[in-house]
Amino acid sequence: MDQVEQALEEHATPTFMRQTRVKVDELGARFAELRVGLDEGMRAQVERTIGRKVTDLQRLATRLPAPPRGAPAEKAADTGFFGTRAGTSSRKPVTIGEGARRGPRKLGVADEVESWCGKCGEMRTSTIAAMVGAEPVQVVCTVCGSKYKYRPEPPVKRGTTPGVARPSRAPHVEDPKDKEKREFAALLQNADKVRPYAQTERYKAGEILQHAEFGRGRVESVLPRSVLVRFTIGLKPLRTGS
Repeated sequence: MDQVEQALEEHATPTFMRQTRVKVDELGARFAELRVGLDEGMRAQVERTIGRKVTDLQRLATRLPAPPRGAPAEKAADTGFFGTRAGTSSRKPVTIGEGARRGPRKLGVADEVESWCGKCGEMRTSTIAAMVGAEPVQVVCTVCGSKYKYRPEPPVKRGTTPGVARPSRAPHVEDPKDKEKREFAALLQNADKVRPYAQTERYKAGEILQHAEFGRGRVESVLPRSVLVRFTIGLKPLRTGS
């Protein structure tokens, strides 16, 4: 956790940030292997304790750049008219646009996706908690905190035909993300109890605090020597008293 916080600082080098992301990914893989060998009761206990810390750490590390995967394809030298040997060089090949997306981005644990939350009764931004292959299977709602099966679309209501769009009288349908941001901003603005942020203070999950730069935010997770706070501009890690 200390290394992740250092990697998120303004003066951290790209190499250190990628190395830290690799360590977090390896930690998540080892934890997943550990869960497989446990019985159901022990697995539930581990998920409530270590699992929550691993999930918080993975969520925080998603802000770090992921290391490039794979290797550049080898291409035979074009001899053209003359017969020549393939050129050799002691310099490592340079990948143009390293870190840029090439095709659809692969999802992983702690990534955020849009999923139907039955408790909220609408589409919500949710954090992936478990994967099967390349598909999410369990997610955690970032608004109400409930854990549920991943549903990329709202359930079909009774009396409607799947695949057939119902005519809408409204000329415009508000985007779920815009609605969620608007409701969250209203929650922060109407909060009665707001604590000023200070590095020497301690905070609890759910508390509303006032930051000098980011404004009001809600404490989402309490970590060792830091908290993860959701502001209207997104999640931010803040240092706190030990």
